[in-house]
Amino acid sequence: MYLLLTSRVLGENSTIEPEVQKAFLDIYVNNIYILSMFSQWFVEFGFHSKYDSQYVSMVTTVIDTILPSINNQESFRLQQAILELLHKFVLVLRPHFLIEVSSVQQVYTLALQHTFLYSPAPVISTLNKTLTLGLVLPWQSKSEQDQDWARRGEQFEQFCNSMFADILKIKRDDIDTEVKLGRLREIISRDVTCLCDIVSCIAHRENKSKQVVCRGVKPVVRYVIQLLPCLEKDPHIFESVLHFTTILCDALRVQLGTQFLQELVALCLKIFSFQRSTAHGVGITEKFINLLTTVVKEPSVIYKHFTPDIIDISLNQLWPCVKERPTLCLAYFNLLHGILDFHWSHFYPRSNRNRDICTNESSFMRILQLYGESFVLTDFNVIKQNLLALIDLHDKHELFQKGLFHFNLKSNFVTVLFELLYSGRVNLLSEDIEELLFSLTENHGQEFFMRPVLTYLESHLTPDVYGRVSSKLELKNDLTSFRLNLRDVINDAKYFTHQIA
Repeated sequence: MYLLLTSRVLGENSTIEPEVQKAFLDIYVNNIYILSMFSQWFVEFGFHSKYDSQYVSMVTTVIDTILPSINNQESFRLQQAILELLHKFVLVLRPHFLIEVSSVQQVYTLALQHTFLYSPAPVISTLNKTLTLGLVLPWQSKSEQDQDWARRGEQFEQFCNSMFADILKIKRDDIDTEVKLGRLREIISRDVTCLCDIVSCIAHRENKSKQVVCRGVKPVVRYVIQLLPCLEKDPHIFESVLHFTTILCDALRVQLGTQFLQELVALCLKIFSFQRSTAHGVGITEKFINLLTTVVKEPSVIYKHFTPDIIDISLNQLWPCVKERPTLCLAYFNLLHGILDFHWSHFYPRSNRNRDICTNESSFMRILQLYGESFVLTDFNVIKQNLLALIDLHDKHELFQKGLFHFNLKSNFVTVLFELLYSGRVNLLSEDIEELLFSLTENHGQEFFMRPVLTYLESHLTPDVYGRVSSKLELKNDLTSFRLNLRDVINDAKYFTHQIA
């Protein structure tokens, strides 16, 4: 009753002072947020009442009371509060009668008319997700046989056809130049963002909901993908489409089918050539790296034949861009970790009798060399990520025991990591570095650990200080003793050096 009264007062703009109206508005918004906190109570009430007419009437009354105020373009805070309440109802209550409520139908109509076009991005995003979930989530009060998926699927397809009617009218000739594309930029950006919202909100939902969404968006997705080569002319749009492609592969890879996704990934790989990638901004390059990461982490066999191309692009085309843009390093090395972890058999096939023979030696070596180079970087997060990645690769695949790594890279890694530890640049990561160094001491520790560490100390200390600390360095069989010994050596070296200075 209070919400109804406040709603009516807010609607009477001509008879109320602005200051009073603002106070009422603040109270109204706060009460909507409070009401959303009681959504679980509505669930319990529905369960105990067996979703009878009283329950339906109560939920309908709440929705009909609040939703009309959503068209208030002067208060985005009010819009957001109303949408969050509706979103909560859709997620938690999942009422089977929601789509039949007149005020809800009015919201769908307003959305299809793009009434909220100039609302803040969070409002539009919540709206898109709420309207989607309202159509595709299983109803709480109905059994599987009574979910009426066929009719709901048709409703969602109609929703998509209306929502994306503008972009479906665009032809290649309409965007074959930058000038023409610029005129349609607002429509394309709006609809691609809406697609992102729709697909991302069902990424972790029931398979049936994903199937409904897939059937609804697939024609639009196929159409947008056909336009992709032309959309590359606008960096902002191209970045949005790459971002959407990543979400699509992650959320609907099973429902879209292997052939569709193969064509999509192949097209993206073809478009993102070296000449173009150097001209792309950070955002586009990062979105493309994220797309490749999603593909390499996909367990399905159909993606395996992309592995050589992805490795080639990563090492020969992306790395030159990443070197010049340090902000991309986190995403890039996450991709390299995915290549090694999920495609270990590409380098060490299970069919080989000798499990120590690497079949793609140059690529394997180059990836690990880049990991070594990354520890020279000053970015704390990159160093931390890569330390943990190497430990993970050793735990899963015995990386440090492979002959190729053991005889060609181990000494270099020990030197770089010890230098990192000695410099104190990343003291918060000392324990991770020590753990990694301890793992590297396995097998021939005297040759591949003691020698490079002593060589480093000798080149950085005076003969007198080196003589004092070198004799303290020892190989230990347990991590705790190894840590203590290493810290003693480093502390003594710094102490005696400081005394002499």
